[in-house]
Amino acid sequence: MEFRQGIYQNFFLQRLLTKDTSTELKHETLTVNAAEYDHDVADNDNDNDHDDDDDDDNDDDGDGNSGSGDDDDDGGGGVMMMMMMMMMIMMMMMMMMMMMMMMMMMMMMMMIIIMMMVMMMI
Repeated sequence: MEFRQGIYQNFFLQRLLTKDTSTELKHETLTVNAAEYDHDVADNDNDNDHDDDDDDDNDDDGDGNSGSGDDDDDGGGGVMMMMMMMMMIMMMMMMMMMMMMMMMMMMMMMMIIIMMMVMMMI
């Protein structure tokens, strides 16, 4: 990545210094830089082959641990389910309480109305 940034910086600096926008200059600069870049990438690929092998070995070693990670995730899901169930139960209890309160209030109102009617009759 640093190499690529260097290419772009050199190219833009050259354009700024020369103030020449002819296509020949651009074409030559880009061709040379592309060749250098390809060469650098090829070197990096050769260097990275051994690293990739090491990474594969590490991945093989880590396969046993990935299962436990999944188990942890399932545990998190279980906690979420428990919380949802508790919330639902609490909401049901609240609804029942509300209904009971409303029923009690209605009964109280009925009793008051009946008492008033009785009082008026007397």
